[in-house]
Amino acid sequence: MSEQIYVGLDMGSSRCQQAVINSDGSLVFSRVVPTSERNLRSAFAQLGEARVHLEAGELSDWVSTFLRPMVRSVTVSHPRSLPAADRSNSVL
Repeated sequence: MSEQIYVGLDMGSSRCQQAVINSDGSLVFSRVVPTSERNLRSAFAQLGEARVHLEAGELSDWVSTFLRPMVRSVTVSHPRSLPAADRSNSVL
């Protein structure tokens, strides 16, 4: 069984930031990916069954729809719904 990984995705209209952490909370890598379905599929195909978290926004429905079959889970949340302590420790 492979190690569980978690992905934070900060979406933008032209590019997005992908931060990958392991189960210990250590940053594995971070990269910028051009925002397109093809580029994002390629970026996630290498990761296996990741748990993905992204901020609610204009692109969140689009991204979560095509990522769900590729990853273990997709969580979309609004930053104001998170406790202040969680926001201050963000990887992205």
